[in-house]
Amino acid sequence: MIYLIGGASRSGKTSLALRLLEEKKVPYLSLDVLMMGLRGAGFSEYANERDDVEVAANLENVLAPMVENIRYCGMPYVLEGVYLRPAFIRKMMDEAPDVTGCVLGYPETPWEQKLSDMLEYPSIANNWLKGESAEYQRNHIIRHHEISVMDKQAAAAANVAFFDTGESYRESLDAAFGYLVK
Repeated sequence: MIYLIGGASRSGKTSLALRLLEEKKVPYLSLDVLMMGLRGAGFSEYANERDDVEVAANLENVLAPMVENIRYCGMPYVLEGVYLRPAFIRKMMDEAPDVTGCVLGYPETPWEQKLSDMLEYPSIANNWLKGESAEYQRNHIIRHHEISVMDKQAAAAANVAFFDTGESYRESLDAAFGYLVK
């Protein structure tokens, strides 16, 4: 099975991928790693730091063959990242019965609350944002709150499961895990 986990920054994608690794022994790749490599190699279409949604459109031409290759190899795998948009997840699921996915976000949680939560409960798994300036953190969370709102609507339109991790983070991740491994 190939698991595609999309959604906003700080929504729990890496935590969910790590749980799949720990409990089901399914390896994963954070697409942030892929993006840093592409940016480092000078691929400017992947260097837009402001808008992850725009970058995702360019990245789909890279991701689709990756998913196909993973399928060909016949091994379970998780890809996770903000660059996995709901319509792309649906497309991959429609093309193959061994692909599933979901989207995480926090559309109902005010961005101020999400920023406060991030500062109070920093992620152990992926804490890069904590080292940025207060202004950068604020702008990043505002943008990803907007992405959460877009993702919820896009996931509904694409018939992809959406889990709101804003208010009940652990419970929502448990629900997403149960959905993926059913």
